[in-house]
Amino acid sequence: MIRNFKSFVGFIIFSLSLVGCNSNAPHEHKWGNPTYVWAEDFSRCTAESVCEEDTTHRISETKISSYRVSNPPGCETDGEGIYTVNFDDNKFTTQIKSVAIPATDHNRGTPTYEWNMDFSKCTATKICLNNSAHKVTETVGTTYKDIVPPSGCENSGKRLYTSNIFNNKDFLVQTKEVDIPAKGHNRGEISYSWSEDNSTCTASRTCLNDSSHIESETVNTTYKIIEEATCEETGLGRYTTSSFTNKAFSVQTKDIVINATGHHFVKNKDTLVYECDHDGCDETSGRDYELYITAPELHVGDLFKPRGLEYSFKNDDGALAFGYVVYTIGNKIIAKNSDSDADYYFPADLEGQSITATIAVGIYDETNIKYIGESSFTNLDNVDVYVNKTLATKEGRVSHNYWERVIQPALPSSWFYVYQIKLGTLLPRPIYKGEYPVLSEDGKTVTYGLYPNTYINDATLVSELDTLTTPEPNGWYLHNDEYYAKVEANPANSKCTFNNGTSIVGGKKYWFKCEPIVWNVLSIKDEEYYLLSNSLLDAHNYYVSTTDVRTIDGKTIYPSNYEYSDIRSWLNNDFYNKAFSLGSSFIKTTTVDNSDAVTGAGNETYASSNTQDKVFLPSYLDYLNPDYGFIATGEASATRSCLTTEYARALGAWYEIHATELLYCGSYWTRSPFITSAAYYFLGDGFGDVSNVNWSDRCVRPAIKISI
Repeated sequence: MIRNFKSFVGFIIFSLSLVGCNSNAPHEHKWGNPTYVWAEDFSRCTAESVCEEDTTHRISETKISSYRVSNPPGCETDGEGIYTVNFDDNKFTTQIKSVAIPATDHNRGTPTYEWNMDFSKCTATKICLNNSAHKVTETVGTTYKDIVPPSGCENSGKRLYTSNIFNNKDFLVQTKEVDIPAKGHNRGEISYSWSEDNSTCTASRTCLNDSSHIESETVNTTYKIIEEATCEETGLGRYTTSSFTNKAFSVQTKDIVINATGHHFVKNKDTLVYECDHDGCDETSGRDYELYITAPELHVGDLFKPRGLEYSFKNDDGALAFGYVVYTIGNKIIAKNSDSDADYYFPADLEGQSITATIAVGIYDETNIKYIGESSFTNLDNVDVYVNKTLATKEGRVSHNYWERVIQPALPSSWFYVYQIKLGTLLPRPIYKGEYPVLSEDGKTVTYGLYPNTYINDATLVSELDTLTTPEPNGWYLHNDEYYAKVEANPANSKCTFNNGTSIVGGKKYWFKCEPIVWNVLSIKDEEYYLLSNSLLDAHNYYVSTTDVRTIDGKTIYPSNYEYSDIRSWLNNDFYNKAFSLGSSFIKTTTVDNSDAVTGAGNETYASSNTQDKVFLPSYLDYLNPDYGFIATGEASATRSCLTTEYARALGAWYEIHATELLYCGSYWTRSPFITSAAYYFLGDGFGDVSNVNWSDRCVRPAIKISI
């Protein structure tokens, strides 16, 4: 089969040559060496041979080549390809053509980027897909900025690292966002504080980064006597804490001095000598009489009644012959126990001075009883005075002190004793913190309880208070024997101010001094005082919602129901536990009548059941009762106007700002419901009105009943 044109032409020429040879003269072909011609693309090869006897006689054959890669090309080195042609005519030999395969060049993939551990460097890499050994890398430095700085001790932040520009244009600037670890707590030194009776010990440490982060743990202690006290020598006791759960806190010990017991003399009935009955003590005393005198704590300004100090003197038969007491400060006689009706007030200028009771006792036989008059005390020359060791006190009484008998030559049949006993040092007047009720001289007010009141504007004091970290159990802070409260302000509006005109800024924290609460006496019955606060102490809603209708014990409870109101719960829990934390024993539990007849709501549907309360709100009708000092109508009246405290204003109390005479007078709730969602209250001018129960800018004017 003739495959192509050249083969066809060769065939014709070959045929003609045969014809020619046949026509001219027959001869045997003598073929010369073949020639081989490859196509330009080496896809085929043509072989040709010419007869040496007759050059017109030619034979040729063209064959398509096969191809194989004998040596693949690299990225940077050429390879080799082999074209092979096998001819049919055995006159032609197989032809092989070797050609170079150009280098492929690098086939770089997508760049990858790697950051070092501290993100200070970034390395870009491109790897050739043809040969993984062929790669390009470049490392550059980085810069960063904190897009979210870490805050506090526990809140992490975010940092954005950015690489520098790469020299290789194939590499792009990279960014890396990483977490910035929280600062963590920087715990300060551990402090250990012991309770007053050493029964517990509290370990605490404060974070130096944030003073509000405090670790604290209280453990109980055990007590062991290390060295027993004797009559005259002190001993040693040791308190040891239990192990703390927090491993940072270590077991603590506290050594205390055990006071010497003093001698405990017991009279030997045989010798009439007093002998100490403590083990190992052989001390004796010749005195066969005992004297006791109470030693109360005395303060400047106190009422001192001479008859208030009781003494007794007993002889062997238990009989009191007679006695006389004179109270002196220095050489000045301040009172005598014969002044049974006398009152004496210690003036402040005597603070720090010692008060002494001089007791003279005379014992006679039955036939020679004689009274020593006052001259014995105005002129003590005729009486021997003995001052012995300092008296030890126990349970408010002065213990035994022993004296030798003194025989007075003027009265040979009598024994006379003169004792000088230091009752104590006149102390400063203690700070009154509302621990007990104090009735005013005019009987119109009672001071009782403690609650935050006055805004602290003294920068020095505020700085000192800001160092306090541990509140008392009532949530307040004790500083220099005064209580203070710290709160975040939430004023009713932007116009609210303290008494000095300083604006109250919402969200800012302020300090307030806790001061005794003053109550108006509304009535007195059978020694029971009905008291009403004479200021608005706090701000609070009546109930949190106007639509929350509940069913409790099968009864429909509306938002204006006093029994289940938020304000009643707050008064008898939060307020009561704070205001009377230092003394609540005088407060009586009161049966509060919540019927419509008493509250004046006008509809029994909204009245609640009677309640048993320590603290309660007066009813609307209470504020219309002339017996309590109010006018009998709900019109505006100064009898019902009431001032807000600075503390209440900071916590959101609304108050009058337009009328000068009513400035700082606020509105306050009664316990009387009006409709399902509203209750009665009084405005700053004393006008009676109604308000939705969820208004939180209304004030609290509590009432209590006490027995004095």
